[in-house]
Amino acid sequence: MEISTPLENGYLPPEYSKQASAENLLAQTPVLSPPLSISGVPQTAKSLALIMLDHDAIPVSGFTWIHWVTLITDPQQIELTAGVSQENPPYLIQGKNSNAGGLVNMQNKAVTERYTGPQPPNVDHEYQFELVALDNVPTVKPGFWLNELYHQMHGHELAHSTFKFLGKK
Repeated sequence: MEISTPLENGYLPPEYSKQASAENLLAQTPVLSPPLSISGVPQTAKSLALIMLDHDAIPVSGFTWIHWVTLITDPQQIELTAGVSQENPPYLIQGKNSNAGGLVNMQNKAVTERYTGPQPPNVDHEYQFELVALDNVPTVKPGFWLNELYHQMHGHELAHSTFKFLGKK
C-alpha cells in the first residue's frame, strides 16, 4: 500500500504550508490539505486511518505535533482532492489535531478538527503521512483524539504505509 502527494524538491508545495496565500489560511494557519493518492489498498479493508505527524516538533513543543487525523470510512476513496479536509465529505471522520490541545487550546473546529499544514518555527521539519488499512471501521465520532483511534486500530491493521516530506521554516 502506498500514499503520495506531489512535492517540490522534497518539500510540500507552499499553498499547503505556512507560505500559503491568505485564502488558504484560517486563524493564521494553513488549512488547504494537499491532494493525496492511495494505491494498493487490501481488498478486505473496511476503512483507512490517515495521520499527519511532525516528530521534529518535539524540541519545540515537547511532543510530536499532530497536523491531521482522519478516518476514511470508504476505502475506495483513493484520490483525495486538494482541500478535502475543509470540504469535510461524509466519508471522512476527522479528529482533533494538536491545535486543540492544552498548549494552543484553539476553539475553531475548522482549524482544530481539520488539516493544518506545516509551520516549522525553527528549522525545516520532516513530516509524514501514515496510512493504515483496517479490517474494521472504528466507532469514532467527529472531533475524536488520536489515542481513541489508536485504541480501536489495535489488532485490526492490514497494511501500513508512511510517506515523508519536508516543510520549510
